[in-house]
Amino acid sequence: MTGSAIRLYLDENIWRGLTEALQQHGYDALHARDAGRTGLADELQLSYAAEQGRAVLTYNIKHFIPLAVSRTLV
Repeated sequence: MTGSAIRLYLDENIWRGLTEALQQHGYDALHARDAGRTGLADELQLSYAAEQGRAVLTYNIKHFIPLAVSRTLV
């Protein structure tokens, strides 16, 4: 990889094997299960990712897009 690395936080609905594949290719990827954060509310997941400086990778756009938009308005 070139340039600054993107730090990823994979939501629990993402296949955990993708985390390992990303790591093998040099990405800083962390899965919710590996962080011990499964079963938590989406807002808590987003807050954790933001605190860690990570972008959230999720299929759950129904909940995460409104959360992300509301955080940019604050």
